[in-house]
Amino acid sequence: MIYLDSCAFVKLLLDEKESHALDAHLTEQNKRGLFAVSSELAKVEVSRTLIRHGSDEKKHEEAGILLSRCARLPIAPVLTAAAELPDPTLRSLDAIHLATAQFAGSALVQFITYDTRLGKAAQDAGLPLVTPGLN
Repeated sequence: MIYLDSCAFVKLLLDEKESHALDAHLTEQNKRGLFAVSSELAKVEVSRTLIRHGSDEKKHEEAGILLSRCARLPIAPVLTAAAELPDPTLRSLDAIHLATAQFAGSALVQFITYDTRLGKAAQDAGLPLVTPGLN
């Protein structure tokens, strides 16, 4: 299983530097039988990002389709763990992403984010960080 944070989803929806590399990476991983998961939080964060970018209704529909293809793990079971993460630089929503990925356990083989702080926290927590287009 591959965990995608909201930054990764946005790269699949907006034309950004790493967008093509991420899309190619996920296509290849899907051929290998790996599938993407995220937090329920992704729906809110992706929507808010598209609104900030002034994206049209078609882009919002595309986001809905993309998110519907990804299993979303519930937030409630990880809130306490997210609150107790020791990294003082980790923002609240990023802590929820990190705790959600940790909740996936040994089934998680890749953690994809382009957020520097979240990436460092994921590595510090022992998660297998992957950033297609950057590494």
